[in-house]
Amino acid sequence: MNTNTKWAWVVLAITIFITVYYSLDEILGWSPYSSLDIQ
Repeated sequence: MNTNTKWAWVVLAITIFITVYYSLDEILGWSPYSSLDIQ
């Protein structure tokens, strides 16, 4: 596996993680910043 392929998988994994993270954030209405960002 060359370096370009490895980095492509890393970027893909991070993108999927962020997408799932924010999807759960919207579905559950929960955010790790909710306790810090009180309005």
